[in-house]
Amino acid sequence: MRNRITHIWLTLPLLIICIGFGMAQSPSSSSDSASMSAEILNDQTFYVAGDTITLRGAINAKETTNLLDVFLQLSSSYGVLVLSKNEKDNTLEFTVPAFISKKSGWVQWNFIVQGAILDTGSFEIIPNTSFNEIAESYIGPPSIVAGGKDFTMLVVAATDIYDNLLPNDTPVIINEQRRATKTSYALKIKNRIAWKRIFSPEKKGRLFATALIENSASKEMSIDIFANQPQNFTISYEQPHPFADGNQILTLSTSTLKDQYNNIITDGTLIQFTGVDRKDQVFRTSAITINGVATAKLLYPNHPTTWEIKAAVPGIATSPVITIDFESILNEFKLQFSNNNRSIKVGPLTSYLGQLIPDGAAVIVVITKEQESLEVSSKDGFAIFSIPEDYYPAGTYNFTITTLGISKRITKTIN
Repeated sequence: MRNRITHIWLTLPLLIICIGFGMAQSPSSSSDSASMSAEILNDQTFYVAGDTITLRGAINAKETTNLLDVFLQLSSSYGVLVLSKNEKDNTLEFTVPAFISKKSGWVQWNFIVQGAILDTGSFEIIPNTSFNEIAESYIGPPSIVAGGKDFTMLVVAATDIYDNLLPNDTPVIINEQRRATKTSYALKIKNRIAWKRIFSPEKKGRLFATALIENSASKEMSIDIFANQPQNFTISYEQPHPFADGNQILTLSTSTLKDQYNNIITDGTLIQFTGVDRKDQVFRTSAITINGVATAKLLYPNHPTTWEIKAAVPGIATSPVITIDFESILNEFKLQFSNNNRSIKVGPLTSYLGQLIPDGAAVIVVITKEQESLEVSSKDGFAIFSIPEDYYPAGTYNFTITTLGISKRITKTIN
């Protein structure tokens, strides 16, 4: 216990001496920093992007190569960076890194000596226009409609070789080529871009544009001018013959669809054809335009009727209604009953020139007592029916036979 007390009394004077020495040294260090003056000697306020930027400092105008706590702090768009003095010589020089010296904008610096900021300032790096600039240009939308109301916009965001946007008031020339006519417009960069609206002409086609700066040009840009909305139009038809044989093809065609500026509308425009017959049954077909004309086809009806047909570009343009009449292909047909009236042979079915009708004509027999029907397609001008005993026992039945719009009613007793 007495040994521990002896050690404490021996250590305490040494601790007091150290604390006193530290307190005596601290005012001396602060005094040295406060009495020291330093500055950056460069007075240049701007540089060109790509230049080698070296800032030279001085401290108390005396030899300072032995000072180690000397730094240059840079603040730029990349953030904050601290530079040490160059190692290649005994001067107080600081070289700005290339990735900062190639980027346009303001750079602020602080000259720090022994932890204190003794000088501060800033400089601007401006875009480099001594080499070919890049006339980076954009245009959109790439297609517009004729008529002078729709437009596309050309935007020029010109840069130097280091991708710095060029400064305001840099002159830009916009050239347009419309068919054989060339037009130029002089613009200036504002807020680092130049732009122009390009309105459509009245005629469809293709328009070309480019942007020029003193030492460079943009790529060629093209804008497609499409026809405006189509105007009302007419339709016509091609009818091989007027007889409703259910076999021929009716061809419907539109007139050449154009807009109000006489431009033929764009290929692929959808045309809808809508028709109605005597029984108010509606039928439709559609087609797309090629060179302004749409052509659709419809199968002939298999019974006499009248069609009323119109066409439309949905919601935009329509045609007047046309009327097409179809006559009966038959006036009469024969029936032959055999096998105790359980076999019915219909035909021969002949057409408007006395020829047999094409195969496939529907022949329908309705047995009215049971309200059932049988259907057979014609072959070689005839249709044959068999009345099965399992479903139709012996008795008297009413038959209605219909084909190609002609009907016959007959009563027969089957055994």
